[in-house]
Amino acid sequence: MSKRKPKGYWTEEKCAEEAGKYKHRTAFKKGSGPAYNVALKGDFLDKVCSHMEFGCKPKGYWTKDRCLTVAAKYKTIGDLEKHKPHILNKIRLNKWNLEPSYKMERLGNRHYRRLYAFEFEDGCVYVGLSYNPENRRKEHFTRKNSPVHQHLKACAAKFTIYPELYHKDDVGEKEGELILKYQEEGWTLLNSATAGGLGSGRMVWTREKIKEELDKFDTLQEFKEHNKGAYSLIYKNNWHDLITSKHRSQMPRGYWTKEKCRNEAKKYSNRKEFMASSSAAADFARHHGWMDEICSHMEYINKPNGYWTKERCIDELKHITTLEQLNEATALRSILYYHGWMEELTKHITRSKKPNGYWTRERCAEEAKKYNTRDEFKQQHSTAYNKSRRMGWLDEICAHMVSGRFKR
Repeated sequence: MSKRKPKGYWTEEKCAEEAGKYKHRTAFKKGSGPAYNVALKGDFLDKVCSHMEFGCKPKGYWTKDRCLTVAAKYKTIGDLEKHKPHILNKIRLNKWNLEPSYKMERLGNRHYRRLYAFEFEDGCVYVGLSYNPENRRKEHFTRKNSPVHQHLKACAAKFTIYPELYHKDDVGEKEGELILKYQEEGWTLLNSATAGGLGSGRMVWTREKIKEELDKFDTLQEFKEHNKGAYSLIYKNNWHDLITSKHRSQMPRGYWTKEKCRNEAKKYSNRKEFMASSSAAADFARHHGWMDEICSHMEYINKPNGYWTKERCIDELKHITTLEQLNEATALRSILYYHGWMEELTKHITRSKKPNGYWTRERCAEEAKKYNTRDEFKQQHSTAYNKSRRMGWLDEICAHMVSGRFKR
């Protein structure tokens, strides 16, 4: 770490020497703040930074000529927008024409396509069409089921993009003409699809296709992310019956009525299963107070409120004779602590005495994991608790516990 310079050290000459180490003012300020500040206050910052490049261009820098010169380096509007969006925005804002001096290649769209071809060294050819042939070329290289991908294993190919843009109503005929031209020249065609398919354009979603696609996804959200058009058609055409129970957790607002919640609840034997498998229906029913009614056929897994009376606790404790058994009965143990019955009702439970040195830090930590609060830990196992407190382990081994105490 460099020592702090004495007062008066940074003269204009020394600031200039220090500034010479940096290409940008930001780097100068970050790397040598004292020299930068002295130059700024001394009004000679511009002088010592005259060799530096601008990190951000000054106002008025991007003139028409500079913008068009940068734009000329890119083949398409899409490439320019991807790499230099601020240049394209400036050109559009000022309505500067890119033609004819800086004419850029125009990409197609849903209505216009270009033809392309892969010409293989062994005399095979694949002819296709796309609104963005360059992207389509990359797709052929990566898709294993593409005939181009398969044939590239055997020999190399030349990729050709035909410059004319054709309307979608005409491009099929033009593709057929190009295929015929290649066949007349003796090329072997690799295309398996009929000429005129619109390539990677819009897919036509039917009810059957949507049902087939839905089965591939576990949640409606995943299906929506991959097939937004199909997702919107489900609601537009009221095809809600296509959505199975595994998708029901994400139904649209207004879908769940009392009757639909009741029909959904009939599929489950207990509330826990209902809430885990169809949380939206369960939450909607609980919010409107229908839960007890539509779940009347279900069996109880968790005991209802008020179930654990003192008499029931005494009866249940007759089957528990060791501390380990009591620790496993978490619900009962919590009730005993909550009502303050632990000491009174568990006198018969065996608490074996451990030998000297038994309670190590590891054993105390393992014991502490069984409890939710320090109060519970102390009452249930005062020996481990007190040993931990004396040795200074308590804060660390009780870090998982919640604050607060059980009601007395």
